[in-house]
Amino acid sequence: MKKEQSKTQETNKETTTMSAVVNDEKQESKVINEILEKYRKHLEDEGKTKTTANGYVRNIAMYLSFVENELKGDVKALTEEYIEAFRASMIDSKYSVNTINTKLNSLLSYNRFCIDLKIMKTVIVDTSKYRVTSTMLADLRKK
Repeated sequence: MKKEQSKTQETNKETTTMSAVVNDEKQESKVINEILEKYRKHLEDEGKTKTTANGYVRNIAMYLSFVENELKGDVKALTEEYIEAFRASMIDSKYSVNTINTKLNSLLSYNRFCIDLKIMKTVIVDTSKYRVTSTMLADLRKK
């Protein structure tokens, strides 16, 4: 009887822990969505059209999804390692030079926005380091 009671308590403990994790993930998702909405408003306040602002936010959402689903990484992080992997993935997926550079520019803009909000401390996205040219892209795709 005591063994069964102990097992039930362990199962309840695991369920509680799992619920806490799910709640944390939901909370994290809510916070990220709030930041993205603030970012969209910030872009519009800067004079970007609604279409452009939506495009930038979609680019950031694509990056966050890549980090979470492909790298199994921390979606709150913007690291050189993640950016390099994201860039490589876009190259492998045959994205155009303009599309890759636009997405990288969106990341730089988002990085600066997060610095303004004091969410991040430094500029991580160096577009001169990650920028893709047609020649570079052709060479990379030959390999």
